[in-house]
Amino acid sequence: MYKVLVRSVIDYASVISIASSDEVIRKLEVMQNNALRIIFKVSFNDHVSVDTLRSWAGVESIADRHRQLLPNYYEKAIVTNNPLVNQLFKNYKDFKERKLISENLAVKRDGSIDLVSLNLIRAINKGFLNKELHKTTLCMADSVIREMILDSFGEGLASSAPD
Repeated sequence: MYKVLVRSVIDYASVISIASSDEVIRKLEVMQNNALRIIFKVSFNDHVSVDTLRSWAGVESIADRHRQLLPNYYEKAIVTNNPLVNQLFKNYKDFKERKLISENLAVKRDGSIDLVSLNLIRAINKGFLNKELHKTTLCMADSVIREMILDSFGEGLASSAPD
C-alpha cells in the first residue's frame, strides 16, 4: 500500500526534487521512515535501523530512488520529443551563452589590452558557442540538471512576474 499510495506521489515529484533543498528531501525521508515503522509495527524503542526497515519493505531511500528515476525521465522525455524538456535545454544553453566571459577582462588598468588574455577569452567563448549540448550526457549529470532546472525556473518566474 505504501508503494502504491505514498511512494508513487513522491516519485511523481522526483523530477523537480533534484532542485529541492536537502531539507525537503530529509523531510520526505523521515516521512517514509515513519510510514515503514507504522507498517511493520516497529516503535522507536525497538532500535530497528532504517536500513533494516527499507530492506524489509524492499524500498530505497528517497534520494537514491530519485537519482534512479531522473535519468529515465529525461531519456523518455527526450526520446518522445517532450516540448517542455526541449525548452528547458534551449533555455539552459541560452542562459549559458549570456554568461560568456567578458572581453573587458582583458583590459588592463592603464587602458591597454592584454592580447594573450583577450585571445584566451575569445577561444573559450568560441569553444562554448560551437559546442553542441549533448542531452544524453546531461541526463546523467545531476548537478548540471539541477542547475538547468533552477536557471530555467528562475528565469521563467522572473519573466512571468507582473510589472
